[in-house]
This record gives sequence, C-alpha cells and structure tokens, in this order.
Amino acid sequence: MPTSKTSFKWISLKDCVWNTPPCLQSKFSLSLHYPDCEELFCIRLQVKDATMTMVVDDLITFTRKASTKENVQIIKSMLMALVNYLEKDWKSVVRSEIERLRGRAFLPVCEAGESVVSLKHSRSSFFIPDRQALYDSFKDSLPLLDFTVDQVRHLRPLFDSLGISEKSLLTMVTETWNPVGVRLEDTELTDELRSKSEALFR
Repeated sequence: MPTSKTSFKWISLKDCVWNTPPCLQSKFSLSLHYPDCEELFCIRLQVKDATMTMVVDDLITFTRKASTKENVQIIKSMLMALVNYLEKDWKSVVRSEIERLRGRAFLPVCEAGESVVSLKHSRSSFFIPDRQALYDSFKDSLPLLDFTVDQVRHLRPLFDSLGISEKSLLTMVTETWNPVGVRLEDTELTDELRSKSEALFR
C-alpha cells in the first residue's frame, strides 16, 4: 500500500477492506488506492466492505485513549458513521453491537459553560441539543452532547437504538410564549370569526 508518493509498505489482506468510512483507523481501503481492481479484490480474493463491527471495535479502542480534541473528533466521526449501518445491517447484528457500547464512556459531552469535552456513558446526566434556540438557551447551564443540531438530526437513529432519545431538550423543555407590547383587539378579525361561529350553529 502507498504511504506517500515515493514509499510503500506491505499490508496483510486481513487488514484490508474494499470500502470503508474515512474514520476507520484499523483497516486499509483498497478502493481508495486501486479503484480499477474491484474484480481482483472483491470477487477473486473475497475482500469485503468495512462492517459495523469494525467501526465499533475502533470506537471502543479510542474510548480507552486520552480525550484529546483529535481523538474526540475521531470518535464523533465514528458515531456519525454508525448511523449508516443501522438500517442496512441485520437487526440482530445492530442489537449486539449496540450492546457492546453499553456501560462504556463513548458519548462526547460538553459540560455547562465549558469548552472541554469528556466522554460519558449513555446513562450519564446530559441532554441532546435538538433545536438551535434551546442549545443557545441552555449551553451555559446544562451538560450537552457535543454535536450540532444538524448532526443531532442525523444521529437520531443511533439515539433511538441506545434508548437515549428522551434526553432531547425538545422533549424535556416546555416552551411558553408571552406577548410583548401593547395588546390591541383586531375587531375585523373578531367580527369575521363571530359570523363564522354563528353560521356553524344555525
């Protein structure tokens, strides 16, 4: 496999896959370097695409490392990649892989008012920022999962599989609206609604 423009190294076939998410660290993507050799690798040598198990293996490995910004970013990429396997893999496979994550600290959470991100268990106390206005309101007072609102939408199937969807701010918060300023009756609209209601009960 090429390691640079001028150097190469030998890689065992067991460490290779055909297609893989960019975040996967433990396997080498053959399609990236030899896109015209699919028949050789996939049909004759039986090289497969990366699996959910491989991504979970890498994820667990990275949860054991220091929570540096770089490592946390890789873990976030792996969580995003897991979503792509949830619907296409057998339910039994998804269930067993999700179970491997239970009891492990693998979810990046930003503590209230801090910029440092730490890894938490799915049972830890944190909330999922699923609306921008709620994120802006609570980022300085509550521990929040360290994903953007758009990323949270993409990750929803993973949250459902982990059983943590009830941690969403939208579920936990009750919004109330108070009008501001002078209240003026719209007499024209009032008369229109009154005439419609009278017509209904004739």
